[in-house]
Amino acid sequence: MSIFNGFFDNFINGATNPKGNLGDYQHAARLYIDNNMRLAPKFKHLYHVVLNINRQANIQSITNNVQLEINLLARNADLPKYRAQTETVNQYNRKKVIQTGIQYQPITIEFHDDNAGLTTLLWEAYFRYYYNDSDYTKKSPDGSPNITADAYNRQDGLNNVYSNEDIFKKFRYGLDKPNKKTPFFNSIQIFQLHPENYKSRYTGFTLINPIIEDFQHDNVSQENSAFSFNRLSVAYESVQYSRGYTEPGNTPTGFADIHYDKVPSPLTIEGGGTNNLFGRGGIIAGLDNSIEQFRKGNLLGGLISAANTWNNIENLNRAGLVAEGSRILDNIAVNAVDNIVFPKSQSNSQITNSTKRNF
Repeated sequence: MSIFNGFFDNFINGATNPKGNLGDYQHAARLYIDNNMRLAPKFKHLYHVVLNINRQANIQSITNNVQLEINLLARNADLPKYRAQTETVNQYNRKKVIQTGIQYQPITIEFHDDNAGLTTLLWEAYFRYYYNDSDYTKKSPDGSPNITADAYNRQDGLNNVYSNEDIFKKFRYGLDKPNKKTPFFNSIQIFQLHPENYKSRYTGFTLINPIIEDFQHDNVSQENSAFSFNRLSVAYESVQYSRGYTEPGNTPTGFADIHYDKVPSPLTIEGGGTNNLFGRGGIIAGLDNSIEQFRKGNLLGGLISAANTWNNIENLNRAGLVAEGSRILDNIAVNAVDNIVFPKSQSNSQITNSTKRNF
């Protein structure tokens, strides 16, 4: 019974407590929908990652198009994380917390392990650029790596690097790779994409001087059919923020540039053309406009708007998209027009209270 009391509290105590215990959608609507949804939360799946590989590093295996494709294969990414270093001191016996520095926490980016092997190629290029260990790979006649390369052969159980023969003293390992002062990455950028005032905007996070501190290939398993991925962790020295309107192919870099469907669809949820149900210029909006023109007594404007709307419906019917939907819309429109009371006056500027109808 207490459940019903709470539910009907709006009705029972309406005079003293008009809001009651059960509110409607107005609070969320006013917060998230008003002003073109400017305070609505961003969606996590709208993002773009840009790896800015330093062209001066001369990474020949990663061309410009390959780099753009790798950016598109980022399946998820952390945004920057910070930890302020603080210390509690005594200020004349009063506790005082002061800042002593800031730590930039590493972030993780996961990439799909694609069939073309591009995200694996990214790590291979990085690995070969900084470390000598993989430079001594030889190919067998069948194309597979030759694990008997001189740099890793052993004599009497010892690595050849310790041999007295001069031929083995030429090999370098690890970071013992000269002339690598140019960084592999200029920066790594992560862009959140979101609408504002019917336009596409971005919020950008630029990681300064990033270094890969951890890289992990995924595991393999006969018991799992999930997608494979490659995961890397990045350390960085600072972060820069940016905001602005997106521009395909330019800002963010490579956004909507390659592998992007730019052909307009005949039917879209948001609209954007004339052959659609919803949105600006759509069939629903056309019916609303027609009815509004008739309400105002603008007979000519209403007929023109209605004609355009019927044309849109006919186009959709030819495409075989919404035959049943257009029939329903026809019935709605006909019923609405039948209920219209046109003004007796020849003027279209005003309608008396007796002739106004709400639709």
